[in-house]
Amino acid sequence: MPSFQNRQTVQNFSDGLTDIMPDIRTLILPIFLSLTAAAETLPQPPEPLPGTARPSENDLLPAAPPATGRTAPAERTVRLDETDLKNNPSLLEGLLTQAVYRREWALAADLLAVYRSLPRHDRILAAYVRGALLHQSRRTAQAIRLYRDILNGHPDLHYIRLNLAQMLLADKQPREAAAEFTRLQTQPDPAIQQATAHGLAEIRRQQAWRTDLSAQYERNNNINNASSAEVLEAGGRTFRKNPESLPQTARGIYYGISAERTLPLSGHRKLALTARLDGRHYRDNRRYGQTALYLAPAYRYETRNTAYRIAPFVRHQWLDGRRYLQSHGISQNLNIALNNRSQSQTALTVRRDRYRDADLRGYNGRIITLLQTLVYNGSNRTAYGGIALTDNRMQKDYLSSREWDLHTGWAREWPQLGISVHAAYGREQYRAAPGPNTAVRIFYPRRRRDRSVQLDVSVWKPKWQYAGFTPKLNFSFRRTKSNMPTFYSRNRKQVYISVEKSF
Repeated sequence: MPSFQNRQTVQNFSDGLTDIMPDIRTLILPIFLSLTAAAETLPQPPEPLPGTARPSENDLLPAAPPATGRTAPAERTVRLDETDLKNNPSLLEGLLTQAVYRREWALAADLLAVYRSLPRHDRILAAYVRGALLHQSRRTAQAIRLYRDILNGHPDLHYIRLNLAQMLLADKQPREAAAEFTRLQTQPDPAIQQATAHGLAEIRRQQAWRTDLSAQYERNNNINNASSAEVLEAGGRTFRKNPESLPQTARGIYYGISAERTLPLSGHRKLALTARLDGRHYRDNRRYGQTALYLAPAYRYETRNTAYRIAPFVRHQWLDGRRYLQSHGISQNLNIALNNRSQSQTALTVRRDRYRDADLRGYNGRIITLLQTLVYNGSNRTAYGGIALTDNRMQKDYLSSREWDLHTGWAREWPQLGISVHAAYGREQYRAAPGPNTAVRIFYPRRRRDRSVQLDVSVWKPKWQYAGFTPKLNFSFRRTKSNMPTFYSRNRKQVYISVEKSF
């Protein structure tokens, strides 16, 4: 017998198979698909179930003779070729069933090809196994069509219907999945009842309000993003900055609360609403305290392999209790699963900013950002990398710019330690120097160019939790070098402790 291994993928779009197996003579395994595309598996029914004991190798091949005396039993190897399998259809069916149950997909595909070549093979079993193979290879839509065809001719195959319901949920069709689960509620089989209850509970959970809370205590050594140069020269004259123009240090707290709800339409379509309130309060530098309110209705189209979202949004920001900035725009996101562990994430945002302060209205304008990232998700680690392009069009050309940045990151969690690292490098080039007749020409004699690097590190201990909150120690560093260093070259360091919780 081949050596089998049960594997489960853990990543954003993965869907596994739950280990439940009826008597092999039924030929239709109750293989339960996971209910979420975010590596969340449902609790498994107790095993073994009545009348569904897991077959052993001895059920498929004759057992070796018992050992005599003190001699250890010798291992017995049986080699089978295609002819042997064709001459023993019952054995072939058993091997095929076990290959699917144990997720040996390459073996199952080979055995299925042999099985389908038999003139009197069970077409339902063949279609069932093919559906499992299609789902495993991320062709879930084809698997759903195949299982619907089976049920059209055999509506009493309840395990097939259960598999179909769970495939529909994995393929982001909760309404259709709920309809299939509801049809199974009258079935007396305890395994079906339990899986159906879990499926309907998962659908209710997905449609309920989701709330996220976050808070952190931070220390920022450059809260106003200022250059540390105390003296500047312009037009042959020397100027000394006042203390307020130098980097300001502040200690305080950040808080955030968000709420989101998704309402399914038919098929893969959904409506969603997101609201978020966050802010910062500095006890030793209150004038830099901020509050922001964000609101975004959204339309979503999601399958197992893709997710598209478009959302108009509005954001209001207050500084030291006064209206400071109003923004509105539209964002689009497209996520595509490349395989069971990798995905492509694309985001496009168009935003307009309007400042309340008359002195800042030169910064009013339109900002377009395009973000492309590739993400890899392992069982306990994540890695990503990508590029961001931004076009800033302000009312004044010398305040408008184009920028790009490369970013990468990595995170991993061990039983005793978790760590995440994010790094970025970017460049920003402004469109023009101030005109000769502008008052700021003396301070901005040329077109501005900036380069920046950023590093963020978080560490935490997974076992340190209280009421669902896990504290993390964070460090953030950003350095900007400009061709006008006395104004725009700056460093910023932050050390803070954060906690987050979702419910």
